[in-house]
Amino acid sequence: MKRTLLIASLMSTAMVLAACEVGGTLDPNDPNPAGPDAGDVGADADLDQANLTGTVMDWSTNAPIAGVTLVTNGMTPPLSAISDAAGAFEMDGLTPALPFTISAALDALYFPTINARVQYDGIPLFHNIYLAAQGDVQRQYATVGLAMTPGTGFVEATLLKGDGTPRDGVLLADVQLLDGLGAPVGDGPYFFGALGDLDPLLTVSTPYQGRARVAFLNVPPGEYTLNVLYPQDIDGVDGGGNQLKTTLVGSTLDTVIMVNVNDKLGGGGGGGGGGGGA
Repeated sequence: MKRTLLIASLMSTAMVLAACEVGGTLDPNDPNPAGPDAGDVGADADLDQANLTGTVMDWSTNAPIAGVTLVTNGMTPPLSAISDAAGAFEMDGLTPALPFTISAALDALYFPTINARVQYDGIPLFHNIYLAAQGDVQRQYATVGLAMTPGTGFVEATLLKGDGTPRDGVLLADVQLLDGLGAPVGDGPYFFGALGDLDPLLTVSTPYQGRARVAFLNVPPGEYTLNVLYPQDIDGVDGGGNQLKTTLVGSTLDTVIMVNVNDKLGGGGGGGGGGGGA
């Protein structure tokens, strides 16, 4: 009964998010972490439906997690799956050239987690999904000396060059999460450091374990714009010419939201990303 209610809840969330797109965390085990080039979007309308495979992994330890309920956001009707004893999952019936995200949920020990935006464009699609334990998220708050406000979201953004590699050299002062009136929201930003936790002393984006990440804490429910000013136009392949990278971020209560900044599905250097949260 609990599993049925959980799936129904996630399905409802997916329907709300169907018009939105969300970026996600860079997966070092994903052969195509930043997604296909934006120029491919919509170009292959005749592609057959395909399936998505991967493993559900712990957000902090990368350990596989069994029994996780997964639901897609951004396609109608949404697809769903449950990870097996080894954490593996499979979803059939992907719509070609349609970006979507996946919500992951398990039980009260984990926060619902919105993962990377992905898209099927005619090649086998493998993508690992992450689920954040409440204890690990609470540790991030403690690391920067903050208390977690119930009913808010935790936003993690992965900074990318246009070729999908991590973007270093971004100043902390040049990362902003803004509401519709241009006012800052949430606590932060804070960069992730060498130990995989937030480092309140780190002021420049630095790749660790193949990722350059930044976070905002206690983000109220709503739709926001994440602005990141890249210091120079050295974004790599398909990086675009704009130094200001923009990504839409949707936050709702008690959720971890992962987004990509400057991912290929958003057009590389121009902005992109997408809204949504759960």
